[in-house]
Amino acid sequence: MPAPRVLPPVDELKRCVDAGMTHREIVGYIADKYGLRVSRSSVSAALSRAGLTEAGMRYKSEIPWRVKAEHLTQYQARMLRLLGRRRADVELTGEEDGRLDAWLEAVEEREIVVAYSPERGFIYVDADERGDNPDGIPIRPRVIEADELPDS
Repeated sequence: MPAPRVLPPVDELKRCVDAGMTHREIVGYIADKYGLRVSRSSVSAALSRAGLTEAGMRYKSEIPWRVKAEHLTQYQARMLRLLGRRRADVELTGEEDGRLDAWLEAVEEREIVVAYSPERGFIYVDADERGDNPDGIPIRPRVIEADELPDS
């Protein structure tokens, strides 16, 4: 016997998406309407199966490097994605806004930028090269090679 259906029907999920609800907001909607707790990943999977998702946001300006999967969750990557969302006029939570503002202030104050090394992942380097901070984004767009890595 199959597991009982927890998520609403596809047409109801479509109405949620059409209303501009985020996956997190849909989780809250399901909890409020049905009294059920579902994960955001379950909602994302259901929307994907129903063909109701668009390709995820790309952050080509903020994260211009080809990044290894094991580095995608590093703090700098998360902050750069938040910056990309802000620049795309995607609403951030108050906590996300505050965290991003504090991070941007800290990198500016310390005169550093985020660089990417395939060996080490995201690192901070002094902002001193021409080409750093393109379009106000605190990054060094070129990949840092192993022989350029600062001692850790």
